[in-house]
Amino acid sequence: GSEFWGISRHELIASVATNFLTPRAKSAIAKLLPSGQTLTQIAGWADKIKGKKPTPGMERDTREFLEKFPNDASKKWHYVDLPLGVGSYEEARQLRFIRDDDNNVVQMIERCVQVLLGRSKFISQLNALRWLVHLVGDVHQPLHVGCGFIDDTGSSPRLEDDPAIIRKKGLESDRGGNSLVLPVSGSLNLHSYWDSYLGDEDSGDVTNLSFATTSAEVRRSAEIAINNVWGQLKRAKVGAGIQGAVGVATNVADPSKLATSWANTSLNEARKAYKLLQIKRGLGDGRYEISWPGKAVYDAECRPIVSKQIAAASDNLAALLNAIL
Repeated sequence: GSEFWGISRHELIASVATNFLTPRAKSAIAKLLPSGQTLTQIAGWADKIKGKKPTPGMERDTREFLEKFPNDASKKWHYVDLPLGVGSYEEARQLRFIRDDDNNVVQMIERCVQVLLGRSKFISQLNALRWLVHLVGDVHQPLHVGCGFIDDTGSSPRLEDDPAIIRKKGLESDRGGNSLVLPVSGSLNLHSYWDSYLGDEDSGDVTNLSFATTSAEVRRSAEIAINNVWGQLKRAKVGAGIQGAVGVATNVADPSKLATSWANTSLNEARKAYKLLQIKRGLGDGRYEISWPGKAVYDAECRPIVSKQIAAASDNLAALLNAIL
């Protein structure tokens, strides 16, 4: 299984978001994208480049990115591993589960936004757009944010979520559920299950999920939240005037607040994802078999979370792109 929210889901998020872009954002995106490409087509780019090496025939921005970040150096951008027992992303930072240079999903959303606002040349604007579309999806996948930590110091391994115990015992994370094997055929891990299987009624076809258009109410609340944080951005952009981004007003609301609040929602949903699980036994290869109340019970509890989070990701991506472009 893949380590990431399945590409078809990223594409779905982007295609729904596209329906709610302002004409101005659509035009800005069209200028950045290679001719004829759509937001939907670039949504999986950040997963497709994993493990690739730059080659001469490659599209220029992709080649530049792989030269600057060789050997999967961007692997950590897709997630942040927070103990389920911390109250928020900010609390996890205070407890030093997050460093300022972790390049985690929250930090990288912020950096991509800065590039698209013309305040940073960290990566090209096209690559920043590719990453942003992708990472807004990732930060809404609960297991890209909250995870279990494995305590095998006792007689039998168990999942620990208390940050104080995790710190004291120096416990390792389960890598967003990648180390946890479900009692289903094909030894599927928990992370892959959330990325690509949970939520699909009867197949791997993501279009079965019945949330492709979310309520106007949900969308309005996404826009209000984003406008609160981003209201000052346009003024700062305009204020920068002819000098470009030099000396942009420094009092602009911090864009990371948005990604932080999205991460906090995902952390909350991740607690529900783990609540029904226990480690049954270690498999001896760094993986652990877990027990659960059965697929039907687990899916009934967690499938609505997938639908809700993908819908929220679409809304938040559209509102974010409308605010910054």
